[in-house]
Amino acid sequence: MINSIRHGDVPFHRIESIPSEAEKIESGMTFTVAFGEATLHHHTLYPTKKEDMEVYKLGNTYIVNLSVDVPLRHQEHKEIVVPAGIWTVGFEEEYDPFMKNIRKVID
Repeated sequence: MINSIRHGDVPFHRIESIPSEAEKIESGMTFTVAFGEATLHHHTLYPTKKEDMEVYKLGNTYIVNLSVDVPLRHQEHKEIVVPAGIWTVGFEEEYDPFMKNIRKVID
Protein backbone atom coordinates (compact mmCIF):
# COMPACT_ATOMS: atom_id res chain seq x y z
CA MET A 1 0.00 0.00 0.00
CA ILE A 2 1.33 3.44 -0.95
CA ASN A 3 1.44 5.82 2.03
CA SER A 4 2.96 8.92 0.40
CA ILE A 5 3.04 10.36 -3.09
CA ARG A 6 4.30 13.61 -4.55
CA HIS A 7 3.18 15.64 -7.55
CA GLY A 8 5.74 18.37 -8.11
CA ASP A 9 5.94 20.33 -4.86
CA VAL A 10 2.64 18.94 -3.49
CA PRO A 11 2.95 15.92 -1.17
CA PHE A 12 0.05 13.59 -0.32
CA HIS A 13 0.13 11.45 2.84
CA ARG A 14 -2.34 8.65 3.57
CA ILE A 15 -4.18 8.82 6.90
CA GLU A 16 -6.46 6.31 8.60
CA SER A 17 -9.50 8.50 9.20
CA ILE A 18 -10.87 12.01 8.80
CA PRO A 19 -10.28 14.04 11.99
CA SER A 20 -13.54 14.97 13.72
CA GLU A 21 -12.64 18.68 13.66
CA ALA A 22 -12.18 18.73 9.85
CA GLU A 23 -14.82 20.74 8.01
CA LYS A 24 -16.38 19.25 4.86
CA ILE A 25 -16.30 21.66 1.93
CA GLU A 26 -18.09 21.58 -1.42
CA SER A 27 -15.73 20.50 -4.17
CA GLY A 28 -17.72 20.25 -7.39
CA MET A 29 -16.64 17.87 -10.17
CA THR A 30 -12.93 18.72 -9.80
CA PHE A 31 -10.82 20.00 -6.94
CA THR A 32 -7.67 22.09 -7.19
CA VAL A 33 -5.41 21.22 -4.27
CA ALA A 34 -2.72 23.81 -5.09
CA PHE A 35 -2.29 26.87 -7.33
CA GLY A 36 1.00 28.16 -8.67
CA GLU A 37 1.22 31.74 -7.40
CA ALA A 38 3.66 32.81 -10.12
CA THR A 39 2.61 30.60 -13.05
CA LEU A 40 -1.13 30.19 -12.34
CA HIS A 41 -0.71 26.48 -13.03
CA HIS A 42 -2.62 24.14 -10.75
CA HIS A 43 -2.63 20.63 -9.28
CA THR A 44 -6.20 19.41 -9.79
CA LEU A 45 -8.02 16.15 -9.01
CA TYR A 46 -10.42 14.91 -11.72
CA PRO A 47 -12.80 12.23 -10.43
CA THR A 48 -15.17 10.61 -12.93
CA LYS A 49 -18.17 11.17 -10.62
CA LYS A 50 -18.68 13.86 -7.99
CA GLU A 51 -19.56 11.26 -5.35
CA ASP A 52 -16.13 9.62 -5.76
CA MET A 53 -14.45 12.45 -3.83
CA GLU A 54 -15.10 14.27 -0.55
CA VAL A 55 -12.97 17.24 0.47
CA TYR A 56 -12.34 18.53 3.99
CA LYS A 57 -10.32 21.42 5.40
CA LEU A 58 -8.45 21.37 8.68
CA GLY A 59 -6.54 24.59 9.32
CA ASN A 60 -4.40 25.15 6.22
CA THR A 61 -4.55 21.49 5.19
CA TYR A 62 -6.90 19.81 2.75
CA ILE A 63 -8.01 16.22 3.28
CA VAL A 64 -9.41 14.29 0.33
CA ASN A 65 -11.41 11.10 0.74
CA LEU A 66 -11.35 9.19 -2.54
CA SER A 67 -13.61 6.17 -2.99
CA VAL A 68 -11.83 5.28 -6.26
CA ASP A 69 -8.46 6.03 -7.86
CA VAL A 70 -8.49 9.63 -9.17
CA PRO A 71 -6.22 11.34 -11.74
CA LEU A 72 -4.18 14.37 -10.60
CA ARG A 73 -3.09 16.78 -13.33
CA HIS A 74 -0.77 19.78 -13.66
CA GLN A 75 0.33 21.65 -16.77
CA GLU A 76 4.05 20.89 -16.24
CA HIS A 77 3.97 17.46 -14.59
CA LYS A 78 3.03 14.02 -15.81
CA GLU A 79 -0.47 12.98 -14.73
CA ILE A 80 -0.49 10.62 -11.78
CA VAL A 81 -3.29 8.63 -10.20
CA VAL A 82 -4.01 9.12 -6.50
CA PRO A 83 -5.16 5.76 -5.11
CA ALA A 84 -8.48 5.44 -3.30
CA GLY A 85 -8.20 6.33 0.38
CA ILE A 86 -7.97 9.28 2.73
CA TRP A 87 -5.12 11.70 2.00
CA THR A 88 -3.81 14.91 3.52
CA VAL A 89 -2.49 17.39 0.98
CA GLY A 90 0.59 19.26 2.10
CA PHE A 91 2.77 22.03 0.77
CA GLU A 92 6.51 21.94 0.38
CA GLU A 93 8.37 24.32 2.66
CA GLU A 94 11.89 25.67 2.57
CA TYR A 95 14.17 27.13 5.22
CA ASP A 96 15.75 30.54 4.54
CA PRO A 97 18.98 30.62 6.58
CA PHE A 98 19.41 34.38 6.05
CA MET A 99 15.91 35.30 7.25
CA LYS A 100 15.91 32.36 9.69
CA ASN A 101 12.37 31.34 8.83
CA ILE A 102 10.43 28.60 7.11
CA ARG A 103 8.22 29.55 4.19
CA LYS A 104 5.97 27.83 1.68
CA VAL A 105 7.62 27.12 -1.67
CA ILE A 106 6.23 29.48 -4.34
CA ASP A 107 5.53 27.80 -7.69
